[in-house]
Amino acid sequence: ANLLGLTINATGLFGLFDVVLGSLATLLGALWMRRFRKRPGIALLGPVLANALIVSAYLPAILAAYGFYTIPFTEIDLIGSYPLMYLFGLVSIAIGEAIVVYALGLPLYHALKSTQLFRQGAGGADGDESKGGGQNGAGGAGSAGGGESTDGSGH
Repeated sequence: ANLLGLTINATGLFGLFDVVLGSLATLLGALWMRRFRKRPGIALLGPVLANALIVSAYLPAILAAYGFYTIPFTEIDLIGSYPLMYLFGLVSIAIGEAIVVYALGLPLYHALKSTQLFRQGAGGADGDESKGGGQNGAGGAGSAGGGESTDGSGH
């Protein structure tokens, strides 16, 4: 999506910042979520923190390149006050991400968690198919619980 936006908007080098650094933020947020996947409330902090910290670092340069020289709704000069602009970006991006992730994402996660499709997909997510989520769980083909062998011999 970032590359498509770069092509359509012809944003050049500044768009490339967003492609590379925005993708890095997404990757780091996803790795955090994977690490804390058993604790959804903490896992969701990953994208919030990664985007707030990383996007805020390059956003002032992109805004200045497109003619935005003050922090919105203030008279604080962007060019002379990078730390203030970074802080403003950090707070505003973190708040926006947190609202989306926690107000929309967490309830959606809990709603989907109880569905059959989610349970089937989550069974092998940890690499442990022995909990019944995988195809070779208890009672499946080739297991000690019975079933037919794959060669049709019954052994």
